[in-house]
Amino acid sequence: MTFAATTSLVSQSSEKPVRLQLNTEGEFVEIEVVGASDKATTLKYELEVLGGSITRTKGIANLAAGKRTILSKVRVRQKNGWSATLSVQGDKIYKVFASSD
Repeated sequence: MTFAATTSLVSQSSEKPVRLQLNTEGEFVEIEVVGASDKATTLKYELEVLGGSITRTKGIANLAAGKRTILSKVRVRQKNGWSATLSVQGDKIYKVFASSD
């Protein structure tokens, strides 16, 4: 299955310390919020996933320099169609979108 993903940046920089990673597993898609930064940073994130239901997760991440961290995971069925919006606020403010369309 093909996924669409786009990023909307409010800041000038293209560096994004938090992103979405999509993994397929049978009839499911696992949507992970992954944090990784070259420098230690603290930021807020919120993930909203629309599929068979609505799932929202949010938190404050304290990212260590050079360390990859999974901040959140959501699984949805591929056949239901789904979309995910990740909003991040830190040194940069941006949104990441992904969907089954």
